[in-house]
Amino acid sequence: MGLLRNQPLVATQRNDAIGKLAQQLAANVILRSAIERLLAEYAGRLRWPTFRDALMQIADGAGEFVRGFDDMNDRFLDITYDQERLHDQPEFMLRNLVELSQAANLSCSNQRLAGDSAALLRERLLDAVGPQRHEEALDVIETGRVSWKLRDDDNLLVARLESQLLRALDVAAKRLRELGRLSGKGRPNDTHVESIVRALREASTAPVRLETTAKVPARQSSFTQPGETPRQLIGQPASPGVATGTVRRIRGASDLGKFRRGEVLVCDAIQPTMTHLVPLASAILERRGGMLIHGAIIARELGIPCVNGVRNAAEILKNGDLVTVDGHLGIVTVGAAEFDLELGVKST
Repeated sequence: MGLLRNQPLVATQRNDAIGKLAQQLAANVILRSAIERLLAEYAGRLRWPTFRDALMQIADGAGEFVRGFDDMNDRFLDITYDQERLHDQPEFMLRNLVELSQAANLSCSNQRLAGDSAALLRERLLDAVGPQRHEEALDVIETGRVSWKLRDDDNLLVARLESQLLRALDVAAKRLRELGRLSGKGRPNDTHVESIVRALREASTAPVRLETTAKVPARQSSFTQPGETPRQLIGQPASPGVATGTVRRIRGASDLGKFRRGEVLVCDAIQPTMTHLVPLASAILERRGGMLIHGAIIARELGIPCVNGVRNAAEILKNGDLVTVDGHLGIVTVGAAEFDLELGVKST
């Protein structure tokens, strides 16, 4: 894993841009305070042009931040999560930036493996395989690095395509409404593609009706009774390290802006839109498993403990639950960790 790290991932480039914006807020307390006041004033109804103009009027140094935010938003946030285009939802990112600016470590960049350490790992591998297989070993390393980058970048590249689909559907829905051929208060999503395309192409088709999508209720875990929580959850160790923190479940777009530094990110799987939360997290717990899923790669790049493959993780745990995530063993301890008892060691 050490030989595969430090690739120029799109997610890493985005985190670098986010880190620079957070550093600007950390260095300019007046600017950060102005953003916090405006977030409170425009809560739930924030529109970036209005917010930007108000910020420029009340805070010195806002111009550089605004230009950086616009650039980051255009380059990296034209992606989707929970049927929402983050490009059109700046409130989530602004709240995350304020939170990140107050963290002890402002860097969103991956924790680079020191040059000497990388060179040492490489030499150890070459010594192990012997001179006759040096070329083969170097080819394997390069193939692994390219695969690592492709496997992670595809998450963001596909999410960009999904964002453009939603944008096109919004335009199509607007045209059909103007023609009186679309009704309902719902917003179009990928389930409406076929009916909207048919309505655009064939004037004789029935009008399209957009129903408001009902939220699916949370499932009760089959492993516990109501009101019960297991002491340990077992999953796959995906990124080494041990960290303790309170749970924050991310199950929809509205949860993105609620995440606080030091919390344990619990979700179905780290989506491309959520990657900017990872530097704030003390650890990650995912339902989906695998060493090469997006969350596992980003966690290893940032040096954050991660356990995945935990069935019903977001249903078993609740916001505010205290957990300890052991990324070495793939064990999540629920409640205050009593390490002497957990390890069978008598306290002295």
